[in-house]
Amino acid sequence: MKQTIGRFIVVLLIVSTYSSAASIDESDSPVVTAKAPLTGPPAEAWRTLLGGSAYDIVYQAQETDDGFLLIGTTDSYGQGKRDYFLIKIDTQGKELWNTTYGGALDDVGHNIIPAVDGGFLLAGVSTSYGAGKYDMCVIKINDVGDQEWMRLYGASKIDICESIVQTESTGYILVGYTNSFGNGDYDMWMMHIDSQGNILWDKRVGGPLDEMAREIKKTPHGEYIVLGTNTNQSIVITINGNGDILSERRIQYNETPTFLNNVEILDNEGYVLSGYHVPSTSIQTPIALHIDTEGTLLWSQTYVPEGTMGSFWTALHTSTNGFLFGGYKQCNDTNSAWVVKTNAKGELTWEHIYYHTGMIEGMIQTRDDGFLILSRAEEDSEVNIGVVKLGAEACPDTPLIPSGRAQGHNGTGYRYTTSTSHPSSDAIWYQWDWGDETQSEWLGPYASGAPCEAAHTWVTSGTYRIQVKAKDSADCESDWSDPFIVSMPLVRYPHFVVTLSWNGFRFPAFLDAL
Repeated sequence: MKQTIGRFIVVLLIVSTYSSAASIDESDSPVVTAKAPLTGPPAEAWRTLLGGSAYDIVYQAQETDDGFLLIGTTDSYGQGKRDYFLIKIDTQGKELWNTTYGGALDDVGHNIIPAVDGGFLLAGVSTSYGAGKYDMCVIKINDVGDQEWMRLYGASKIDICESIVQTESTGYILVGYTNSFGNGDYDMWMMHIDSQGNILWDKRVGGPLDEMAREIKKTPHGEYIVLGTNTNQSIVITINGNGDILSERRIQYNETPTFLNNVEILDNEGYVLSGYHVPSTSIQTPIALHIDTEGTLLWSQTYVPEGTMGSFWTALHTSTNGFLFGGYKQCNDTNSAWVVKTNAKGELTWEHIYYHTGMIEGMIQTRDDGFLILSRAEEDSEVNIGVVKLGAEACPDTPLIPSGRAQGHNGTGYRYTTSTSHPSSDAIWYQWDWGDETQSEWLGPYASGAPCEAAHTWVTSGTYRIQVKAKDSADCESDWSDPFIVSMPLVRYPHFVVTLSWNGFRFPAFLDAL
């Protein structure tokens, strides 16, 4: 269902205060050159296959105190052709229970988020209930999966919910698309509902072309980014809590059809968007873009050789300030479930195929700083739900307390040394904090365990705390070291000359002020 309903939707992004068509050309800023991975993926804690004998998929996960809830759709169980499919697994991937929601036709769950009044909200689409062919469908459940209420939104035609987010005011905003209302064949549809599913407002965005909203994310400033697409561009819109459009920008990478599926919001640093574009070779090619708040391209990357087919369907901004992109790439004429990890600059740190035939559908970072990877895994002619739990990324150990002169003169440079190791023996970079509101650049790379030496000159007298931290090529940072205390109490003045007398002899003496 998601293949035919959700996967042809495009993405949005936000910058200008006026709707404008803008082509992002590679010449605008440097294109990151892919380099060989410098680290390997985190170790797998476990992996499991879930589902029945037919077509079963999950798209999103929500971590709970005792495991995970997975939402998707099933052909193997339930009452209709496809039903909402909710699976509860424990922290080791063992299935505890599953349940379905739906009627005689197709019902597909795309999203799961915590509810403002406890329990969870499931959002997707229903053809079993409602007024039209497809209706937006929101289901409220308690912690054990019991349905508390269901709400349907739509009219006589096709109305699809693609994403949902909790608002600042104990409600939710849904986004998707509709051809029951609006100006074109399909228009973006945004809707604000309260905690009981009652509509507070709904708005549509679009013209004569097909416009579809793919994702909504909340910004740190209380606004919302809506990502969408039309027939050959991606669209990023910023709205406030009332649904008023604050800015809109249309994105076309290098003047090629561009379809972005995910937006990750960076505090005051713009957005990282990912999906695919179609270059002159007419081959769907994965792409990730970092764009600042003014719409300037900071970096772009495909992570595959020219002519390799692939796409990113899901993305994650990690706790180490890097990015995880998931989707598929073609390997030996087979679409393989593929994950790419980068640092903050978009530079490749590792990539991995988790299933030879399949696709990454969703990812979350877990409370232990690991990752849960949700895949469509095709094995033995069956479509299974593949779930892989990764451990936390290995970061450098905390550096040793710096060593060097503990006292000296301001205005004189002194050198200090530290070292640390990496659990995977990866290369290490160091940053020094000199305690006088200055920090060094990242120095390196150094081999794991090798000493790092740095020099600094303090301008004024005082007592200072020197600390140092380390990171690896994936931007995974250690804690700051314990401080090394230095004092710069002495002020060096120019020497002066006095004349001394002894036994009738007079001679000069050169003295320094104390």
